[in-house]
Amino acid sequence: MNFVYLLVSLTFGTVLCVQDSYKAASIKPANENVDFKSYLPLILEAGKSDVDILVLPAQEKTESADKYEEAVKNISDAAKKAGLYIAAHLYEGVQCQNKKEIVRSNIVFDREGKTVSVYKKPMNNLTNCTSVDSEGSLKTDFGVTFGLLMGEDLTLYKPETFGGLKNFLVLGGFVPQIPILGGPQLLQSWAYVNRANIISPAGIYASGSAANNGNEMIVADLNKEGADPASPPIMSPSQLQDSPAEDLSLYAVKPLDLESASRGVQETVCHGQLCCQFKIKTKLTGAKPSQTYSLAAFRGDRAFSRGQRVGVQSCAIFACPGPDGDTCVTQIEQGELNVIFEQITISGNFSKSNTALYPMVVAADTVPLDNFKFDTKVADQKLASIELAEARLFSAGIFGRDFDRDANTKSSGENNAYSNFYDYIFNDDVLGIIDYVWIRLRILIFVVSIYILEMI
Repeated sequence: MNFVYLLVSLTFGTVLCVQDSYKAASIKPANENVDFKSYLPLILEAGKSDVDILVLPAQEKTESADKYEEAVKNISDAAKKAGLYIAAHLYEGVQCQNKKEIVRSNIVFDREGKTVSVYKKPMNNLTNCTSVDSEGSLKTDFGVTFGLLMGEDLTLYKPETFGGLKNFLVLGGFVPQIPILGGPQLLQSWAYVNRANIISPAGIYASGSAANNGNEMIVADLNKEGADPASPPIMSPSQLQDSPAEDLSLYAVKPLDLESASRGVQETVCHGQLCCQFKIKTKLTGAKPSQTYSLAAFRGDRAFSRGQRVGVQSCAIFACPGPDGDTCVTQIEQGELNVIFEQITISGNFSKSNTALYPMVVAADTVPLDNFKFDTKVADQKLASIELAEARLFSAGIFGRDFDRDANTKSSGENNAYSNFYDYIFNDDVLGIIDYVWIRLRILIFVVSIYILEMI
């Protein structure tokens, strides 16, 4: 079999000295049923190429928890043979509250095959597993300290939480109820805003510049301290083909008048206290536009995953596949986009404190760095803007996290509290306790009833 990898040098216009850089690799999964042993040839190839650290594809099915020990041994042996660090995401069965629970485990092995960092989370949010580690990090022999994270951590935690780290291993995919947060788009944008390196099974992102992840293995030279981005954080539709469409029924929406936009137009869309301004100038490459666009604003809390709701603020424009702008998707075929945004600026008055803002763009073509700009500044509110020129857009905008709203949502209960309570009540152990109490209660009621009848 011919194993091919793409060597991508992300030097950002400068030559990286050996002591200032390291080499990272990410293996793309062949299919969900592949055993870790099948990746050994690629791992050995990475070792021969002087890769320092490699990320394996995540296991797709929780049934693999039964083979946890076997997987750990195979990966440990591979790390030792190749002489590199390996990070993997595994499912593990553990005993919690007198029953078996499935735990998601991020594990890193050093060049000797020894376990040097472990970060675990239970699949069931209500499980109190005292054996589960709450965080993970590791120092390497090539002078880099990594944060070891799960996929959802970039959304749930403020960037300051990570203490200024510039290098992260992000493993453990999840399916959030906010589509934009479930794929590589947040990884790339987060790396861009924080000038950090992210190595994940979804790809390698150096300050937002993405290595091409279309081959079996990607290898990239990364600056240990991060660097200025070489390209804007823009995704193509092919990179998001498995992502679901955004639900615009939650947003305040205004259709874009493309005829007016061809002459230049300014629009404002507000949702609560958030107001989004759009300045747009377009042109057509055909006689008639094949899609419509919707301008959207959202401020509030949204379901993120089971038992969790997060505060969100968004200003964005979405391409719609037909005349109805209520449902907008990013999975339109590239050839169908014939609207070019000569100039577009999206800005908004976001919450001043305890927020994080990210540019999110899906475009049909590569956009040069000179044609992209993202700014934030703090006055009475946090003002943010994104500017693009000469771009064919599926979507573009600013996604904001409002961490203050997380706590309010948790205290209010709402649907997530009901969901957690429902899951807890219908746990087998709890049902057993309820049955026991009910039987005893019935006996008590019977005895009391007899006593009352005798008194009468």
